[in-house]
Amino acid sequence: MISPKVIFNCKFTHAFNRREANYTQSQIEGLKKKIARKFDYFSNEEKRVINMFEYYTGNLTKEDRMNLVIEDGSYATKEEIEKRKLKFIKYAEKSNLWQGVISFNNDYLTQNITLKDLEQEMIKNVLPSFFKKMGFKDKKNMAYNLSIHADTDNLHIHFSFIEKKPNYIYSNKKVNYRRKGELTKNEIDFMKNEVVLAVERKNYLSPMITITNKEIDNLKKYFNPKEKNFILYNKDDLMLEENILRLGKMLYDERKNRHKKIKFNSIRNSEIRRLTKEIKNYLFISKDEFYDDYNNFKSCVNTINNYLYKVNIDNNVSNIIVNSKLTDSKQEYLDNYILNAIVNHADYFYNTKSKKYKTFNEDDLLREIILKEFKKDKYQTRYNILENYLSSNVLSNKYKNKHRIINAIKSINSEMEEANKEFSKLFQSSDYQKERSW
Repeated sequence: MISPKVIFNCKFTHAFNRREANYTQSQIEGLKKKIARKFDYFSNEEKRVINMFEYYTGNLTKEDRMNLVIEDGSYATKEEIEKRKLKFIKYAEKSNLWQGVISFNNDYLTQNITLKDLEQEMIKNVLPSFFKKMGFKDKKNMAYNLSIHADTDNLHIHFSFIEKKPNYIYSNKKVNYRRKGELTKNEIDFMKNEVVLAVERKNYLSPMITITNKEIDNLKKYFNPKEKNFILYNKDDLMLEENILRLGKMLYDERKNRHKKIKFNSIRNSEIRRLTKEIKNYLFISKDEFYDDYNNFKSCVNTINNYLYKVNIDNNVSNIIVNSKLTDSKQEYLDNYILNAIVNHADYFYNTKSKKYKTFNEDDLLREIILKEFKKDKYQTRYNILENYLSSNVLSNKYKNKHRIINAIKSINSEMEEANKEFSKLFQSSDYQKERSW
C-alpha cells in the first residue's frame, strides 16, 4: 500500500424523526446544540489558513467575513452563520446530516493548487458531483458548506451537507429523504478520486483535455466543405459517392424535400441510420490520412483513461472501475459531429446536384469501379483492381460470388474488351480453383 494523496472520513447523524433511532427529547436537544457548535468550530478564524495576499490587502481584519464557504462559493458572514445554524437544525428534523473531513499532504497541495482554487473546486464541482453519486436529484435541494483548517500538521477540509427537502431518488423513481446514512465504499472511493482530480486538474487533466480537443478540431476539418481535405466529396471514390447519393435520396423521400439542418439522432428510419453509419465506417477504413489522425485522437483518449486509472491506484482503490464519462463524451461528440455532417452533406448534394439520380445495381457499380481504375493505370494487374476494392470490410459482404464478377467483367464496355480474356483466365487458373469469399 502506498500513502494515499487524500484521506477521507465521514460520519452521519440520523434525522430526528427516524423511528429506528428512537431518540429521546433530551437527545434531540443535545443534537441541536451539537449542530450549532459545529458551525462555530468550522468557521473558527483561529484555524483559518493565512493567505499572504489577504494579509497584505487587509481582508483578514474584516470581521464580517468568516472562514466558511457556502453553496455559491462566497464566505459566510456572522449573520449568515447564525441563520444556517437554525436552518440545519430545522432540516435535521427529517433529513440525515453528513459531516466529513478530507486531509492532504501539504506539499502535494502546494505543488498543484492554491487554497482559494481548492475551495471553489470543492464547493462548486466536487460536492455537487458527490451528491449525484449518492443518488440525490438536485444540488439546489441540498444545504452544504466547507472550511479549510490549518491547525494540524496536515491541511484539511471540514464539510457538512443535508437535504433541505426530499431529494433522494429511489429505485422506483420516487423521491424522498435518503434513509441510509453510511456511505458505501464505492461512494467513498468516488469522493477521493474527485478530490484528486480537482487538485490536479490544472497541472494534469486540463492539458490532456486541451490536446484531445485539438485532435477533435483537426478531425472536424475533414467534414468542412471549405477545407481542401473535405472527405465527403471525392469523385474518384465511386463507392463513397454512390452511398452518399443513395443516402441523399432516402433522406429526400423521408423528409419530403424539407430543406433544414438534420440532426442524426432525430432520425428514426433504421435504414437511413444504418447507411449513414456504413458511410462513416467506410471513411475510417478507406482514408489513410483520416485514419491516422483518428488514431491520434484515440491515443489522447487512452492517455486520459490511463491517468484516471492511475488516480485509482494512487488512492489505494482496490475495485478499480475507471470513470470514462469524460472520454466517452469526447467520443460521442466526435461521432455525432461526423454522422451529422454525413447526413447534411448527402441531403445537400442530392437536392442541389443529383435530382436525376439513377439507382445502380451492384453489377453496374462494379463495372464502373473496374473501368475507372483501369483508365488510371492500364498496366496495373486487373486482379489487383478487384482485390483492392473487394477485400475491404465494407464491401466484403456484397460481392461473394465469383460468377457474378465474371459476368460483370464480360459486360463491360469496349474499352475493356481486351481485358476480358485475362480476367476469365484469372478465375480459371489452378491458383484460383477454390471458391474465394470476397
